[in-house]
Amino acid sequence: GEEETVVDLDPLLAAAAGGGPAAELAEGGVHRTQLERAEDLERQAQASDDPDQELELMLEALSMRMEALHPANLQLYRTKGQLLTLFLVKGDLDAARESCKELVAFLRLVYAHIPNAPMLGLQLYTLGDLHRGAGDYPAAIQALEEAGAICEVLYGAESEMARGIAALIRDCTTSLVAGQVLGLKKMAAATGKGKQS
Repeated sequence: GEEETVVDLDPLLAAAAGGGPAAELAEGGVHRTQLERAEDLERQAQASDDPDQELELMLEALSMRMEALHPANLQLYRTKGQLLTLFLVKGDLDAARESCKELVAFLRLVYAHIPNAPMLGLQLYTLGDLHRGAGDYPAAIQALEEAGAICEVLYGAESEMARGIAALIRDCTTSLVAGQVLGLKKMAAATGKGKQS
């Protein structure tokens, strides 16, 4: 009779390896054309001297890859990482933070089975630093605390990196408290002016 083909694969492992049955399935037919077009767009972006055009081409390449690939495919991570770099070069901190959040989500998915994954810790550190730069201290503290916990497990609480992260958390906490105090003073001043009228 007819032979039945069973595809037994772990999509995370196959995607992380960049090959195997998942890659073969993803690169068939329409997906292959999309992936080839995405590669062309990426090459055009890298050859471009115009940062806006480079960004536009990379965003289009990402969109095509997202349609064709498993969410845990390393090509998506690589493209999102390149976009993060482009956003930083352009000085677009909001877009950089969103891009970095996507990278963190990707790493959480891929490393769900690995506690304290070093790459996740590093990306969380980057995200925390971006939040800090944007003045979003609660989000910065949350990301940096998680990065710090990973770092302490990997390198020890007294490592230079762990101490550096702890210092950033203290800085964010100080800035957060100072901002809250300033906000309370402004509110009190506004309330005082309202009573005098």
